[in-house]
Amino acid sequence: LTDLGIQHTLIDPSYQDYTSLEIHNFDVVLVWRNFIFGRLLPKNSYKVLFYLDDPKWWEDNNLDWSVHNAMQGYDKVYTMQKIKGLEHLHMPMGCDKDIYSGYPLSVLTEQEKNQYGADVSFIGTLRDRGRLNLVEEFIKNLGNKEEGIKEFKIWGNGWQNTEYARYYWMQKPAYFDEFVKVCSASKIVINEHYANSPNDKDFLIPCVGKALYIV
Repeated sequence: LTDLGIQHTLIDPSYQDYTSLEIHNFDVVLVWRNFIFGRLLPKNSYKVLFYLDDPKWWEDNNLDWSVHNAMQGYDKVYTMQKIKGLEHLHMPMGCDKDIYSGYPLSVLTEQEKNQYGADVSFIGTLRDRGRLNLVEEFIKNLGNKEEGIKEFKIWGNGWQNTEYARYYWMQKPAYFDEFVKVCSASKIVINEHYANSPNDKDFLIPCVGKALYIV
């Protein structure tokens, strides 16, 4: 789009306060990962949604109606999983190895190894009670010396008010290059499945070349 001279912006509502962004002067608005209700975006812009979440989670929490309503205002919708009753383009999960190829430890600086490395890492936004219970139950078992886990780190948004997890929280998400560095410097990376449904980390973490522990 930049090469074509088209004014555009990319919004990730998972961690951006889009209400404070000046988006009304763009020809194209790209929304990444999560959704913003299409009717809240500028009418004169071409609106594209790349929806990466699992529709099953929304259905089980009686929120599937909001997903459908939110997507109605977009000119084009791409989803990783098929959504019934919605006109969209199915974009199956996968991984771009040019982006997510891992760093050998010899390439990372000592500062990066200390910053991103851990015995076990978890990358993800705190979005529901199930994820919180999973992480905090893991934390409670860290005292078991037989497990051999000395360091645990959490990367993502929303963990600041938790009882235990906030002490292991790195106070930021890890996307793209930082995601690769976290996976490269960690021994094991935990990935949570919801309702036995696969997600993008099933492809991203092995692509980096690290052990993936699915729960």
